[in-house]
Amino acid sequence: MPNETDVPAISIEAVFLEKPTQDDKHKTPEPNSDVAEAAKPVYDFRFWVVFAMLMLSGAITALDFTIPAVALPSIARELNADADYAWISGSFGVSSAVAQPFYAQLADSFGRKPVMLTCIAIFTLGSGLCGGANSSEMLIAARTIQGLGAGGMMVVTDVIFCDIVPLRDRGRYMAMLMSLSSVLMAAGPVIGGAIVQQTTWRWVFYLQLPVCGVTLVALSSFLRLNHKRDKNWWNNVKRLDHIGNAIFSGSLVLFLVALHQGGHSNVWNSPQVIAPLVIGGVGLILFIFYERSNCCEQPMMPKVIYSTRTGASAILITLLACMLAVWVPYFLTVYFQAVKQMSPGRTGVSLLPQSVVILPFAMIGGSLLSKFGKYKPIHFVAQAGMSIGLGLFTMLDDTTPVAVWAVFQIIFAMASGLELAALLPAVQAPLPEQYVASSTALFSFMRSVGKACGIILASVIFNSQVERMAHTVPDESLQRQLRNGGAFGLASPEFIQSVPANLRPAVLTLYTKALSYTWYGGLGIALIGFLFVFFEKSIPLRTTLETEYGLARNENQRD
Repeated sequence: MPNETDVPAISIEAVFLEKPTQDDKHKTPEPNSDVAEAAKPVYDFRFWVVFAMLMLSGAITALDFTIPAVALPSIARELNADADYAWISGSFGVSSAVAQPFYAQLADSFGRKPVMLTCIAIFTLGSGLCGGANSSEMLIAARTIQGLGAGGMMVVTDVIFCDIVPLRDRGRYMAMLMSLSSVLMAAGPVIGGAIVQQTTWRWVFYLQLPVCGVTLVALSSFLRLNHKRDKNWWNNVKRLDHIGNAIFSGSLVLFLVALHQGGHSNVWNSPQVIAPLVIGGVGLILFIFYERSNCCEQPMMPKVIYSTRTGASAILITLLACMLAVWVPYFLTVYFQAVKQMSPGRTGVSLLPQSVVILPFAMIGGSLLSKFGKYKPIHFVAQAGMSIGLGLFTMLDDTTPVAVWAVFQIIFAMASGLELAALLPAVQAPLPEQYVASSTALFSFMRSVGKACGIILASVIFNSQVERMAHTVPDESLQRQLRNGGAFGLASPEFIQSVPANLRPAVLTLYTKALSYTWYGGLGIALIGFLFVFFEKSIPLRTTLETEYGLARNENQRD
């Protein structure tokens, strides 16, 4: 464990209130003799093969958050899933999030490689089941399985990345690692729209199978890491935080289910919402106390990770930024298909400004971080830019010209891309390398929870506004169709054009106003993230690789 001078242990109440002191100024630790050899990272052919496969595995899991966006209305119609549409994506986000800290502990105990390969296999199974689903219940169950595999892939990908790249260089390489994921996440609706228009929505899931196969084969052959783990299987099992994982997973699922139900299929004051919300919230509080107590010998989330002001702020900024990363493409899709009455394919093309811009700005952000070692100015500019972009989205309506909505997307994407590579280094800056797995797990977990909450919370805002304003459509039959989540499933040019001409303006106004409130909700999230930037401190980033892991130098060193 680090001592007080390594990482100051401060109370949760003081995390965001304390003033910087001399003791809070972290110095970049010097590598010790035991890790001197490991401190010299080698970027050889095997490194680049492994790195490419990490990029690919991260990309296909990120793609799965948004590629169903354009396909959801088609899926909802075919499987009669209007009321359950949010859980087709939400189940993936929730299941990918809840297991991530546990996967990190597994990777520490049993090795990165076997855990990574197992997770890819689970994800592959879930993808195949999604493509073959013949009911909304089966699809949601398959998405849950897919999410369990994706969650492990996300966290172990990040852990392996931190094992082989030193902290100061992580900005540059993280930009490459995450830019492909972000481009595909932004391009997901484009790809999904093309697939739906040319074939069937089932290929949205089938296309991932060959990619998983390539990743499995390549990592099986080239991924060999230093790992001095205990050969006794039972000792490794005992080191896992079973109680903490059980409390955390159950509580988080209940909490997210309640969030989804509120304002969607139930009202906020109904027992179906209050009961899981209260139980889940109490469970999460109990989990925090348990993790900080002496009863927990091997905590899945060591308190040192979130007991520094910078680390806690960076974690929360990550959560909020990832909420917006899915919030925007999901509901721009509704805007283009319902308000602008575009086909799925044209909707995908209309989202290109976002996906094209993210990559170069992610590279710029990563290069700036590696060159200057300063993450706080990047966070400041990025959060301000995302706030401006979301504020501009509130102005969208059925008369907005192409050039205007394209520029709005570009502004948001520039800011979102700039921050991508500067989030994880900020989380890890105050910590010794021994906390790589647990801090990376928390980072990946916050990304996944953010994406899941982004979909669910945005859906709750949109649906609640449709419910509130449905009476403005002077037709009871149409009101019933649009209520209870129906507005999202019906968001298509076919539906809008089927509405009688005298009622169409009222329906378009309903969609436009509900979307406007959804953008205001996103603006609030962005502004909260902007405020958290002011609580961060600038901490020097390590330039050496101090880890017991790293790529093995010879065949006898294997994970």
